Amino acid sequence: MIDNWFAEHGIVTYYEKAIYLDSIRIVPDWYIPSIKIYVEFLGLKGDSSYEKIWKLKETSYKRHDVKYVTLDEQDPGRP
Repeated sequence: MIDNWFAEHGIVTYYEKAIYLDSIRIVPDWYIPSIKIYVEFLGLKGDSSYEKIWKLKETSYKRHDVKYVTLDEQDPGRP
């Protein structure tokens, strides 16, 4: 659904293209190259194992000054 919204609005993205930060393989949900930002959909928010993985990912993003935004089911403007 989110991927379709990007396509319908002419937004070019890379879907689940792996990056490496601190020798850790991270798979962001989307990358928008035109604005150099990663988009993460927190679809399993509340699941403890998912939360642990997300915290590691978020920590790596912050440590390396990676620009990112998050979306979840509660976002009113979510595509």
